[in-house]
Amino acid sequence: KLSIITRITHQIAKDANVLFAKQSADLPGIYLEFVSANPTGPLHVGHGRSAVIGKALERILKKSHYPVTSAYYVNDAGTQIDTLTCSVILRMIPDAIFHSTCYQGDYIKDIANIGPGIDPTSARNIAKDSMNWSSLEPEEGQKRLIADIQKHMGPEQYQALKTLSIHEILKSITADLAQLNVSYDEWFFESTLLKGGQVNQALEQLQHNNHLYTKDGATWFKSSELGDTKDRVIVRSNGQNTYFLNDIAYHQYKYKNYDQAINLIGSDHHGYGPRLEAAKNALGHQNKKLTMKYIQFAILWQNGEKLSMSTRQGQYTTLKELYDEVGTGPTLFFYALKKPDQHLDFDMDLAKKQSSDNPYYYVQYAHARISQLLNKANWQITEDLSKLTQSTERQIMNQLLYFNTALARAARDLEPHQICFYLMDLSKFLHQYYNDTPILKDPNQELINARLTLLKATANTLSEGLKLLGIKALENM
Repeated sequence: KLSIITRITHQIAKDANVLFAKQSADLPGIYLEFVSANPTGPLHVGHGRSAVIGKALERILKKSHYPVTSAYYVNDAGTQIDTLTCSVILRMIPDAIFHSTCYQGDYIKDIANIGPGIDPTSARNIAKDSMNWSSLEPEEGQKRLIADIQKHMGPEQYQALKTLSIHEILKSITADLAQLNVSYDEWFFESTLLKGGQVNQALEQLQHNNHLYTKDGATWFKSSELGDTKDRVIVRSNGQNTYFLNDIAYHQYKYKNYDQAINLIGSDHHGYGPRLEAAKNALGHQNKKLTMKYIQFAILWQNGEKLSMSTRQGQYTTLKELYDEVGTGPTLFFYALKKPDQHLDFDMDLAKKQSSDNPYYYVQYAHARISQLLNKANWQITEDLSKLTQSTERQIMNQLLYFNTALARAARDLEPHQICFYLMDLSKFLHQYYNDTPILKDPNQELINARLTLLKATANTLSEGLKLLGIKALENM
């Protein structure tokens, strides 16, 4: 057994790809959707955890040789996008009264500043009508302002500003995600489902399979017959589709092209899974798998106090504010540190601390210590590791071999925190070895070569594990 362990350790030292041995079994095609925040404002700290966990899962699954497509679903249809567009338009008209249901942030003003000018007649009419909206109930006022603004702007002028608003928000979202090394294979726009007729097709199929009925002028899905807690409206009495119907059509696309759909979703949407499962079965996709992975919010702490998650305008602390404060690497590590469905206390002071109390620093310092030794020494990789007889050396080798198991479990359970824990355990053995052993101070060059081969394998493993989390291993601290 020991000869196998030393042989694999030597192989890892030569080539880190040995860590990702290919499985022979055919694996299911997976469609992994995460974040999918409405394009109505910047990403906030609540979205950050889903982004980090989702991208880490994508890397873990791909390194486990699953065929995976990652996706961001862009809700670019519906009332919220119209509210965004109207918010921008109102900011472009100095005399207009800004309605309470509109989006308040400075980013709205930024979009308004680059928007094409509104013709004077439209601007005057909108400013005049804006005096009437605040006297109505908020929901009714919101409906009226959207209808009035669309009427006065005309379809062409309105659509141009709608397109600009979505584009600018998505530009901000992609920039924030890129800062956290998060990208997607696919950006799927809700509007394409409507234009392409997939929503009507899904509706017709549900009708054909006898899963719909009409009540109070609305169309209902008999989801309670398929495991949901109650039936769901999918077309309102005014003829408008609910968000759920469009989502059913989106999932129909997933099931037609993939074996498994994995949705990362906020824990506040816990009841959404059963109705999606009901829709899957109603559409005849019983052989496909739907996995809902619920993500708990992270709670930010600073100076020993829980931070308020929102500003005076009722907006969450932005993701950019967080990674600007603590850095990209610590943000990625801390977001992934706990089981996704567990609350995460994100200690911003700890994330910046340069001590072994900080798990991110602890792992990076292990890699940096090895890098400095490897760069300083005159050595070469050796196959002969028989001289490594210390218990800590054996512990490190055993931990290196365990990487493949940790990876397989993280993929099976959809839990990137298992990689964090693995890296922390490996770092613990490394620091213990470094502190107890004068690694380069030995007259026997063969022993030094063996020790540094072990450390090279350890550095490769730490580096590959950090890569799964989107983090670059540091050579110096």
